[in-house]
Order: sequence, then structure tokens, then C-alpha cells
Amino acid sequence: MDTKIPKISIIVPVYKVEKYILRCYTSIARQTYTNIECIFIDDCSPDNSIIILGDLLNQYSGSISFCIIRHDKNKGLSAARNTGINNAKGEYVFFLDSDDEITENSMGSFVAIINKYQGVDVVQGNTKNVPPISDSHLEIKHHNFPVYTEDQLWIKKSFFVSPAVPRNSCNKLIRREFIYENNLYFQEGIIHEDDHFTFFMAQRIKCIAFTSDYCYIRYVDNPSSITSSDNALKTLLSWHIILNDMLANIDDEIKQILYIYINNTLRKKMLTKQIASDPYLLSEYRKIVKKCIENEWASLAVFRCLGLLFFLLPYNIYNSYICRIFIKILLKDWYLFFRKAFRIKNRGVR
Repeated sequence: MDTKIPKISIIVPVYKVEKYILRCYTSIARQTYTNIECIFIDDCSPDNSIIILGDLLNQYSGSISFCIIRHDKNKGLSAARNTGINNAKGEYVFFLDSDDEITENSMGSFVAIINKYQGVDVVQGNTKNVPPISDSHLEIKHHNFPVYTEDQLWIKKSFFVSPAVPRNSCNKLIRREFIYENNLYFQEGIIHEDDHFTFFMAQRIKCIAFTSDYCYIRYVDNPSSITSSDNALKTLLSWHIILNDMLANIDDEIKQILYIYINNTLRKKMLTKQIASDPYLLSEYRKIVKKCIENEWASLAVFRCLGLLFFLLPYNIYNSYICRIFIKILLKDWYLFFRKAFRIKNRGVR
């Protein structure tokens, strides 16, 4: 098989990361594989991030191509990534958050995989968390994933059945034409956009590969990051959009798995006091719950229907400890329970 030297487009949104941008930039500049274009998106950062970055780029003399694209106003993470996608020239794109970094041989590890499995849609890398997190789902070396598979049913299931393929968009090398062909862009105006993006991506992947090499270093101590600073209202409104889009695009092949995932998301992400105290949010939340009940009833999933009915009770009742235990039992992923009990392994080509 011919060894190719594909161009990789690394897309880095920049906003309020003056403390971290040097670390991020340096990790890209030190890559052992250098057929890379790196697109920094200035999302109107109000701090010195872009000044620092500009000085660094002026001093760089290597073979990696760097550029900064500026938004005329702050548009958010999703829009910044979409700008990067539309300006990417590489055969594959890679999303990197500007408060994280990549390992020195990150792109080299990915390119070795795409040269071995030419035309692969997505390659998932292994992630190191700093500080370490026990049982992190991002550290895929602990999971029994195949090195490469074209089993589309397995792929679709494995994004939503534990141990799941990470649903974050970072640390995935994604074929650019695959993105264009399937119109895979990030939903703008929401947070938790990765869950929305990967839901649709998972249904369209024809082949995927995995590397156990640490390719990405994720820092979990940035107090200004989107994940740590998002407010409850925006979270709820975002999940309302995400879950409605999921319910409108259920894949029949894995509909039971997706219903369980959506039900559990409702339980874990949206059972909050703020919903109960806001008439609009409560009304919208109950619409989603009722839609889920209709889906489960049509599938004759009686126990999960009963679990979802608890979600319609007044907050002080469904938030009680006993009620939450009942909900968890009724919504339990029994498919996963029996799969573990009988040690049914994931399928895939190794």
C-alpha cells in the first residue's frame, strides 16, 4: 500500500485563553508530522489571546502553515468551528480546543492509521486528562474497541452504549469530504454542541478506526472554559434543541438504544429545580417527556414509559431520593445489563 502524506487541517477556536494559548500553539508547532495547516479562529476574544498568538506566529519559521481568521463579532464555539471547516484545505480536519494541547506525535499517529485504512471516515484518538480522572470514557485504551471496522450497526450503537465512543468532537481526525457530503456542521447558538454533532455524525460513518496512542491532552482545570462556566438556563435551552433534533431523526436500526440515551439524558441533565420554577422551561421540558413516552409506548417499552411518567410529577416528588431510584430502575438499559451478564463482546474487525 502506498504511503501518502495527506494534509491535516487543525481547527482552533480562540476566545479568552491568554493563559493557555502558548501551550496550545507550542504543541502544534512541535508536531513531528508537518504537512499541517492550522487555522486559528479569532472569535472576537476580548483579552490578549490574539496578540500573544500573533507574536508567536511572527516568530515561527517551520513548515507548518498557520493562519488566523477573524470573526467580525463573537459568534460562539460552534460558529468558529464551522468557519474552520469552510476554510479547511486538508484531506482531514481535527478540532482542538485552545486551552488543551496535542502530543508531539499526535498527527503522526493519526496519519499512520489513515495510510493503513485509506478512506476511513473517522479516526478516534486516546485522551490523557490533566489532572487524571478515574474511569474516564475519553481514555479509550481501557475499552475493547476494534482497531478498524466497517460494521455500521456496531458503529452507530457504540456511540450510545457504554463503553461508548467519546461523543466530543475533539481528538477525532475526520475526513473533510465526509463532513461536506453529509452536511455535518455544528449547531450554532447552543452549548453541548458536541452531543448534537456526534449524534448525526455517528449515523453516517461507514468506517472508523481507533488508536490507543495518547494524541490529546485535555485540561480540566480551566475555570473559564465553556464546560465549567455554562449557566443552567442556557444548558436547559440547549438540551431542549438537541433532544428535539434527536427525536426528529431517530435511526430505526438503533431506536431502542437512542430512546434509552435520550431518556437518561432527560434524567441526568434536565431534572432541575430551575425547570420547575420557570413555566416556559417546564412546559417545553414536558413536551419532550411526552414525546419520549409516545415513542416508548409505540415500542411497547412499558417499564420505560412508567419511568418517564415520573418526570411529569411535581418537582418535590420526582426529586425525592426514592422516586429517583425508581426512575433509574425503570429506565435501566437492560440490553447493556444482559450483554454484560453474558459477556457478549463488541463486534469489529481487528
